[in-house]
Amino acid sequence: MALLALLACVGSTGPPEMPPPEPVTPFELVGEAEQAQARGDLDTAIAYYRRAWERDPANDRLRRTLAATYVERARQVRAEKGVFGLEAAERDLREAWRLEPEDPAIRHSLAAILVDRAVREMSPERAQALREEAEGLDPGISRAGEDYRPRLERRLDLAFELVERGQIDAGIERLEAIHADYPDDPAATRLLGQSLVRKALLRAERGRHAEAGALLDRAVDVYAELEVDPSDSATPSELRDELRVVHRSRIVAWLNAARPENARRALNEAERAGFRFPELARAVGASTFHTR
Repeated sequence: MALLALLACVGSTGPPEMPPPEPVTPFELVGEAEQAQARGDLDTAIAYYRRAWERDPANDRLRRTLAATYVERARQVRAEKGVFGLEAAERDLREAWRLEPEDPAIRHSLAAILVDRAVREMSPERAQALREEAEGLDPGISRAGEDYRPRLERRLDLAFELVERGQIDAGIERLEAIHADYPDDPAATRLLGQSLVRKALLRAERGRHAEAGALLDRAVDVYAELEVDPSDSATPSELRDELRVVHRSRIVAWLNAARPENARRALNEAERAGFRFPELARAVGASTFHTR
């Protein structure tokens, strides 16, 4: 009886559950890649697309899709990290360029990244090499940085280094001073906005959502000086994407801080700037209703 009772407690032991088989054919791998891409997991999507292409290297459509996904990830990291994502974006765009060396859009995007890096390069020789490479990819683009002011760029470099080393408050203090001295310089304005966003995200990670919201309020004001028009095709796509992330993060920060009136104001300003967030609009409405 004791043995029967023990067996009853343990229950029947059937065969162990087998994990689903790993995708191996190009068709299966592409299916996994598309699912990952749909949920915004571009790292996984690229890994699957590359495995699929390695199994079917003659598939031009698959090669173009892989290149386009690298470009998408480069845009994403630029939007989320701004100037702090330059190196990662460059790596992805170089991969896309290797896959599609004659694609003019990819060549232009990589050239633009190289010009951005040249402006911030400490070594004159390295800066010149970056400009020359950019010129080879997209003739004429390197002229975009010819009017830069060495003293201003040196001050920006020093501030950038502080932020990169984690001394964000000191970096922002310097950037505020630079911005006051050069209010018309878009690079100084944008770097200040990006640094404020970086500090805000760190505050949000620590649960200090009200502080994050206030920093993002300031960041939106700074970005407004760049006069970004999301509907204007002349506005660089990475700048539009970057500003969209800033507005969205601001609304989320105020929602997490349980400040529905601030979230509503942030949502209204985002919509006036040309950005729509239907899911956040519903969340703001529900938050406002529950506080009444």
